[in-house]
Amino acid sequence: GLWRKRRRQAWQKLFDEACAQVPLPARIAAISGLLRRAARRVDKQADRLQGEDWLRFLDGKKGDDFSAGPGRLLLEGGYRREVEANAWEAIRDLACKRFLELMAGRK
Repeated sequence: GLWRKRRRQAWQKLFDEACAQVPLPARIAAISGLLRRAARRVDKQADRLQGEDWLRFLDGKKGDDFSAGPGRLLLEGGYRREVEANAWEAIRDLACKRFLELMAGRK
């Protein structure tokens, strides 16, 4: 209902604000942090996962967009000096979708 829609809009705003007005590598670090916070909603230990284990968790029950796709940028993107705009757009869309799922409590 309306409450669910407002809650989702608030989460979307949180995600969008994390991605605003900072260099691309910093945006990747910011969304990585958001994903880790959201992951705790479905698994209290999830934010402690590292590397490939973390990417597989983000993959969820279907797909491999994090472990074998654009989501791999989360591993080192926050440490790069530059990130290509098209790589950023792919990870942004993927991460936002997963962030909203995790915030809603969907593994």
